Amino acid sequence: MKFLINNFYLYYFYIYFKNCLFNLLNFLNIKRNIIYIFLISSFYLHYIICFFFYNSLIKILSLIDIIIIDLPKKFFRFEIIYVFWSNLFNLKFFLKIFINLLIPVLSLKNFFNSCLWLEREIWDMYGIRFLSHNDLRRILTDYNFLGFPLRKDYPLLGYLELRYDDTKHILLYEFIEIMQDFRIFKFINPWNRWY
Repeated sequence: MKFLINNFYLYYFYIYFKNCLFNLLNFLNIKRNIIYIFLISSFYLHYIICFFFYNSLIKILSLIDIIIIDLPKKFFRFEIIYVFWSNLFNLKFFLKIFINLLIPVLSLKNFFNSCLWLEREIWDMYGIRFLSHNDLRRILTDYNFLGFPLRKDYPLLGYLELRYDDTKHILLYEFIEIMQDFRIFKFINPWNRWY
């Protein structure tokens, strides 16, 4: 059974969160059945998740997605946005933390089984390590793949290329060589003769 939340109840959710988590939150906003929460530090992530998971008023039982935003010029380079859904109240919770590559992130595998695949994908694409996650291995790229392809500092062509050698009948990894011949361009517009 789902309850429809009107503005009156959302206001009480807002007051409840402010009173329970006042020193852990940096920002809290509630709009149209979506609750936005920004944490001060990633070290408080497990406190907030325990509060969501074991609290009978909120009843968050499902993690929908984990979103990463790469901002290479900032000190806290990555924004991690966890998207939760409350089945009982039909509320979405967006929990945002800021991390650097030096700051570890604790895994949520003890709370949500859906995070196992998502955390492996994040490690494979961005290189963010999750503590207490014992199965971090590549799932979307090759096992011999160098680097993390969704980071902004990764080159567009990559580092290695894979090709099949017909004579040896094997796959070969080779470093990418980009060679171009010296060309002289004539910037003559053929349409100019009619003007």
